[in-house]
Amino acid sequence: MKINKQNKNGKEISIVYGDESLWVGIQLNDDYSDSNKLHKIDPISKTINQTYEIGYGPTDIEINGESIYVANTYYDSSYNAYYGSTELNYSNDQISINNYGPGIVCGGDVLTLNNEIYRSFSGGIAKLNEELEIIEETKIGDFPPAQLYSTEINVNSNSIQWENLTSF
Repeated sequence: MKINKQNKNGKEISIVYGDESLWVGIQLNDDYSDSNKLHKIDPISKTINQTYEIGYGPTDIEINGESIYVANTYYDSSYNAYYGSTELNYSNDQISINNYGPGIVCGGDVLTLNNEIYRSFSGGIAKLNEELEIIEETKIGDFPPAQLYSTEINVNSNSIQWENLTSF
């Protein structure tokens, strides 16, 4: 589907469908600087109905109830990685952002398991609390953080799939 270009500037990386809309995270601006945009797109008219500022570097989007959760990864001018998570309650447009800063190792995924939100974290996944803080004691998985590129939930078996393990 080609989206009408109005206000869509940037490079999209994540797309989900919910609330009769496409939700598109724009990770990078056209000049490759970090973006903080999430577009709500009408799939019939192919137009952007609303744009939200949801934290820099949206890499993955997950819908759970009336909320959209976003995994954020962004970089400073020396290419040091920073991480965060965002929640957008689309019924009232309330946005919560928790920037974890440098030093915490997150992957680029946000997932739902047993109706709970998890964030890829330190070679596995861990639950997020209501303030979008990572609850380290709920961590599942123990891969070397630099080797786990992405995680997925198998909806049919409600199990975790560790994907794209790397050796460098």
